[in-house]
Amino acid sequence: MALALAGSIGAAAPGDGNPLLDSLPRAQGEVSIEGLKAAVQVDRDALAIPVIRGESLRDVIIAQGYLHAQERFVQMDVARRLAAGEMAEMAGPMMLEADRQYRVHRFRDVARRSVALMDAAERDLLEAYTAGVNAGLADLGAPPPEYQILQARPVPWKVEDSILVALAMFVTLQESAESEPMVDVIHEALPEELAAFLLPLTSRFDAPIAMNGHGDGYRPLAIPGPDVIDLRRQVSDARERSQVVVDPVETVVGSNNWVVPGSRSVHGGAIVANDMHLALTSPGIWYRTQFEWNGRSAGGLTLPGAPGLVTGSNCQVAWGFTNTTGDFQDYVVIEVNPDDAGQYRTPEGWAPFETITESIAVRGRGRAAESMTLRSTRWGIVVRDDWRGRPLALKWVALLPQAVNMRLMGMMEVESVEAGIDAARTFGMPSQNIVMADRGGHIGWIISGYLPRRRGFEGLRPRSWAGGDVGWDGALDEAQRPTLLDPAAGVIYTANNRTIGDESSRLIGHAWASGYRAFRIAELLAGRSTFSERDLLAIQLDTRTIVFDLYRDLILEAARGSREPAVKETAKIVRAWNGSADTDQAALRLLEAFRRTLHAKVFAPLTAPCRTLDGRFAYRWPFSEETLRRILEERPQHLLASRYASWSELLQSSLRDTLEDLATRNPQLTLDVPWGETNRAAIGHPLAMMIPQMSGALSMPPDPLPGHWSAVRMATPGFGASARMVVSPGHESQGILHMPSGQSGHPMSPHFRDGHAAWVSGAPTAFLPGEPASRLLLTPAE
Repeated sequence: MALALAGSIGAAAPGDGNPLLDSLPRAQGEVSIEGLKAAVQVDRDALAIPVIRGESLRDVIIAQGYLHAQERFVQMDVARRLAAGEMAEMAGPMMLEADRQYRVHRFRDVARRSVALMDAAERDLLEAYTAGVNAGLADLGAPPPEYQILQARPVPWKVEDSILVALAMFVTLQESAESEPMVDVIHEALPEELAAFLLPLTSRFDAPIAMNGHGDGYRPLAIPGPDVIDLRRQVSDARERSQVVVDPVETVVGSNNWVVPGSRSVHGGAIVANDMHLALTSPGIWYRTQFEWNGRSAGGLTLPGAPGLVTGSNCQVAWGFTNTTGDFQDYVVIEVNPDDAGQYRTPEGWAPFETITESIAVRGRGRAAESMTLRSTRWGIVVRDDWRGRPLALKWVALLPQAVNMRLMGMMEVESVEAGIDAARTFGMPSQNIVMADRGGHIGWIISGYLPRRRGFEGLRPRSWAGGDVGWDGALDEAQRPTLLDPAAGVIYTANNRTIGDESSRLIGHAWASGYRAFRIAELLAGRSTFSERDLLAIQLDTRTIVFDLYRDLILEAARGSREPAVKETAKIVRAWNGSADTDQAALRLLEAFRRTLHAKVFAPLTAPCRTLDGRFAYRWPFSEETLRRILEERPQHLLASRYASWSELLQSSLRDTLEDLATRNPQLTLDVPWGETNRAAIGHPLAMMIPQMSGALSMPPDPLPGHWSAVRMATPGFGASARMVVSPGHESQGILHMPSGQSGHPMSPHFRDGHAAWVSGAPTAFLPGEPASRLLLTPAE
């Protein structure tokens, strides 16, 4: 397809004098860029998905940086500024609190030290990407509209900024230390048998893949006897639900992925399926790209702000990610010298706190920078106090410069699963479950990232490291890193759940995501012998919500014999439920609310002493569902709050309270409102709250969304599949890839929303870009 090429870097931009239109990305013409060794051709299809063709990887990475800046610079800028705690410099005082929260980590310093540790080849590609970004930014006819409204100016990209974008993903994906203070309170306030019962580490939904599909045996929790806890002897009243916050864990930042070998695909090629679950924004987090250079080809999803591919296929190997949800943080109790508040205890004796002053610039006429003073220890910066008032420092792999790098770019050139696993051992990124498939039909899995080796403790509670017998001793030995190659089970699947045996998993983490999605994926993969790409997309779109079968049965039990109209209507709606989170189903809203009420009624009296100890206490544990199910299976009288005569009465009370809460919270919604009415998309721009007048233009339509946090099709109004990919290396023409919103981050671009409808409907859109609709030529500067 012949396309006319015209223009140069100084040519008139699309708006011809209109600043908003002038800020649109350049779609065609010719642009000279310093650093290119040879010309690079960029063909965009009808959805603006580019194919970048060049002679070297370095040149196509420069072009990638150019396109990222042209289409998504605001997104990149927000990511680096959030991580560095520099948003107020761009958006003003409304972002000061966010800057304070991030600045305590001093991520810009970490990023600079990470860059200094890179080898020459890695640094060269990162510098190439940076040059491309700044060329793309300079080639905009006007700053993107967000800057025009904020009356701010974009700042050129630095090499370290790509590391900051990676560190922003650490913040999103790793927060294991947040449960440590709660666990500490539970162990201090309650008998050990009850604490263990409330904090299980396994569940009936576990489906660890590293056991070759055999699991490691579900063992029901031992219920503490009346000699440990007897609620019948304790006074309880109607206020118990408000005394302790009970928060059943629901949405988990994570993803689904699985891989089937060539022997189980219709065309003989191994297939990777991956849908990554993240906050849904416009533009979406990913930018689709196809690279071609020096006889090689690779395509899939890229992250604006970082070079190379995140997930995709290079025609030899395809790969996908889910968050490990392991334990990569620890709170360290700092023992302050009672005679000198400027000192803390170390194994060698008292040492002075280091004082670090950070200056936060704030945009605004005559606005002075804010000074922030941090106390630092050998284990990290003090970030909070615990319920006893003791300072806590945060030890976190993200704060180790050796734990962050750009070596994921190496996946663009690996040629086998074995080579991919070897490469993944070196990736400096938030720890991920990486599944892979190669052209030979082989499949594999590895847990990537820096895995700390703990000495003297498990990491479930804050501990003092002052005695020298507790701490981190570098990283785990590579022999202990979980991997799997061509397992006997014939498939590999992960969904943020525990993937390895119970005992060995303690080296990696504790508070895994509940296994609902993994359990369902395993069930669906076992349901047939061979799969096509469309079959695997159908699994990604599965809306079955197995966790709510129990609550349907409990509601029907509670409603049995009732003459109350609302209760009878509820029973009718629940009885008609099809077991899935389809948009036309009315029961799921009721079931969700009933589950939350029941959790509160059961767990509030059991954890009441915790609230007495710590007024901020909230019970939130990913396997609390397992504890509740054990209680409801046995219905022990001594674990029933004394205000109820029987478990049946508690269920009836829970149902009445649920209906009352729903009527009070949303009086305009009837009980039979379909799920799609309450699960509507709320996908907006990260800056929408700062630019209210643009919120409509920056948002996606409020579509009804099928799916649920417990379904394989993860879907809540603002959280869900940030993309869905199904691809087999060597069979990319049959692959599938779609994502919310569109390629462009510019709200006036025709490509701001044009991929969105396919994502909402689950349409099997092509993995490869289509025929060229425009052509841009990037040439070396003379």
